[in-house]
Parts: sequence; structure tokens; C-alpha cells
Amino acid sequence: MAEDDELREEGGSTEEDDAGLGRVLALSDGVFAIAMTLLALDLRIPDVSNKDLPHALADHAGAYLAFLLSFFVISRYWLNHHRMFRHIVRVDGGTMRLNLLFLLVVAALPFPTAVLSNHGSTTAGVVLYASSVVAATLLLGALWLWAGNHSLTAVTMPRRATYDEASVSFVVAVVFLVSIPVAFVVPSEAAFIWLLLFLPRRTMLLGAQRVRRLFRH
Repeated sequence: MAEDDELREEGGSTEEDDAGLGRVLALSDGVFAIAMTLLALDLRIPDVSNKDLPHALADHAGAYLAFLLSFFVISRYWLNHHRMFRHIVRVDGGTMRLNLLFLLVVAALPFPTAVLSNHGSTTAGVVLYASSVVAATLLLGALWLWAGNHSLTAVTMPRRATYDEASVSFVVAVVFLVSIPVAFVVPSEAAFIWLLLFLPRRTMLLGAQRVRRLFRH
């Protein structure tokens, strides 16, 4: 016990910590894999003649774009989650609860994706999808903040670095949040705001850091 306490004080992990982390990561990776696979279930082969196939594929373009968008979104979540747990050396109850809430939204993301693919030009379809992404992204940012504020990360990951990571998540959340009121006016155009999601992560981080500096002054 004394050795375990000493390891924790030094920002290290014990065998018990490693076991807890392993279970959290195993569950998380499973949810990510299933969610990404379920996205493909909405992709249908048009039941038309060879002559009409190009036109039928064009008619299903919304479904293909929704699939690509959500696959990209979940991929970024997985990469961010993987990066986070490279630095987290132990988990507590708060981490597990926040992680489960985050995984809940990720697991449900194929549903708003299916709605978006079939009703992408409607306010309801856009708002449902954007709200789901906002919820997942805020929870991911909250995980970063929780880990930093509760000293769950290794000593090589200072608290300021966890704030930077959380800031990137909040920038993404703002992008989708802004699209919600736009969807009530011109739902067919609101999704174009989501193209900001494809900005490099470093660009988002620099923008978030500048905003934080402005609020400090």
C-alpha cells in the first residue's frame, strides 16, 4: 500500500490502476468499433437497373456524405480519447461516469446520422445531429478537465496541457452549436458550417488559446 501511495504521488500507476484503465479502454474501443460499423448499415444498394444506377447513386448522395461525416467525427473522438488515455495513469469514479456518458452519445450517433441522411434538408434532422455532436464533444472536453483537475494524468502532462486539449473540444462544440440557430432559418445551408471541423487540430488549438488569453485580459 505504501508503494502504491508513493507511485500515485509521483504521478505513476499501480497494477490496480493499470487494470482499471485496461477495462475502461477495452469498453471504449468496443463502443467506438460498433458505432463506426453501424454507420455503414444505412448504406443501401439501389434496387434499379444498370442504366438507372448512376442516377440512383446520386439520389443517395446524402446518405454517403452523412456516413463519411460521422465516420470522420467518431474517428476524431477515438483519436482524442486514445491521446487522453496515453496520459491518464489512473481513473476514478468521476472519470468512469463521464466516460460512460460520452460513450452513450457515441453509441447513439448512428441514429442521428441515419436521420440526417434521410432528412438532411430539414431543421429537425440538422438540429438532432448537431446537438448529438455538441453533447459528445462537451463530454470529451469535460473528461480532459476532470483528469487535469483531479491529478489523474502523468507528471509529463501538466494541467495547462489538459486545458488546451479541452479547449479544442469546446471549439468543435461551438462549430456545431452555431449551426443550430442557422438550421431554423436555412437548414439546407447549416451543414456547411460543419466544414470548419476539417480545420487542422493545431489551428483550433491556437484559436482557443487566443480566446482564453482575451478572457484573461
